[in-house]
Amino acid sequence: MLIEIKINTYGEENVGVYVKTGKYISSANLDFKTKSSNGEWAPLTIYGDSSIGLYVPVDKDSKEITELIPNRDSGPVIGNFAVNLGDSSGNSREIYESKNSTNIDAQTTAGIPSRFTVNNDRYIDKSYGIFASSSVDLETSTANKNIENGHQINLFKNVKDSIGVLTGDGADIKLGAGKISLKGGFDNIGIVAGGSDTSVSGVQSTDGKVKGDVINIEGDSRNDRGNIAIYAGNNANNEVAVNAVVSKDATNSVALIADKGAKITVNDSISSPSIIGTNATKITNAGVQISGLEFHYDPSRVDAKNVSTDNAGAAYADNGAVITMNRTSLPSASNISITGGIDSQTNKNTGFGLFANNGGKINARNNWIKVTDGATNIASINGAKIDLESGKIEYKGKGYALLYRQYKQLLGCY
Repeated sequence: MLIEIKINTYGEENVGVYVKTGKYISSANLDFKTKSSNGEWAPLTIYGDSSIGLYVPVDKDSKEITELIPNRDSGPVIGNFAVNLGDSSGNSREIYESKNSTNIDAQTTAGIPSRFTVNNDRYIDKSYGIFASSSVDLETSTANKNIENGHQINLFKNVKDSIGVLTGDGADIKLGAGKISLKGGFDNIGIVAGGSDTSVSGVQSTDGKVKGDVINIEGDSRNDRGNIAIYAGNNANNEVAVNAVVSKDATNSVALIADKGAKITVNDSISSPSIIGTNATKITNAGVQISGLEFHYDPSRVDAKNVSTDNAGAAYADNGAVITMNRTSLPSASNISITGGIDSQTNKNTGFGLFANNGGKINARNNWIKVTDGATNIASINGAKIDLESGKIEYKGKGYALLYRQYKQLLGCY
């Protein structure tokens, strides 16, 4: 499928590309570029709540293709994919206007000139760029089909509670070269593997593995809140690996969060394929790079006691989870810089660099981490471990440069 026109979806519960009969096809070929070589991205744009750009569920109904065509196995979704949740104008298109000439209704959005509401507020809520419970491989070369590989996924400032890439049912997703960008917004996540409680009746699995390239978090003049690059949880089979995580001028954001034995890896050197070092990005190195991250007390984001539910930090590993974010060498200046702040209700500092708890582990060799006015720079408690060998930490404030207790291990920093 070669996309040569713009596709926009409006209203709730829309799907841009729905691969329903995965067992019946040898591969689903996607091409969201304008040309087969060096083309521009031609993204699908979603303006509605609870919508999905690319949906690949488990196929429970189709016959296996081998029953129809001997020696032909079913295969993954391949090629490339591009999707925008919202747009750079911040317009969520609460009102849709048609200029066509037949009868109109809110379901078809086709007909006589008319206007109607398609979104209940100015935010696009609970939507996904990719949600796949079957294999997606945008990495393996499809040059023989004249299709470039890779991805581009943008979540703009009029988006909240949404996800760039979400796994399900143990799916394996390879994104190839490209970037997931969180451009402002509220409580959005670049990649999620795990997180749903499938012991509850009717809850869908979000387990799986994702291999990506670059995740970018961009602040919105201190109007953004709570964005996360990667979340991995549930169990040790859930894994996310990327080449780089870059956060600039974000507010109340924790870049990496892992829980319940899950694993996050941000590579210390570039794993091919990648856009790092190309004209597609200004990023030149693998690893975690955070600058301008700040905590701001927001009275609209508090618990019943008016204590902030937000925080600001680089990485948090809990309950046996493992985050690996080593670098090949110590940079010439801090690659992680965080400014904490005061929780107005508790009058205590908030913000951290690395935090490992309950047997969690963070491998962060050769990182230079600077925290100002946070609660702590490095915290390792309750049997957790942080490896900062050949790293460097800077702390200025009224909290703790290093916090560790109850059988800690904290290695190698200065």
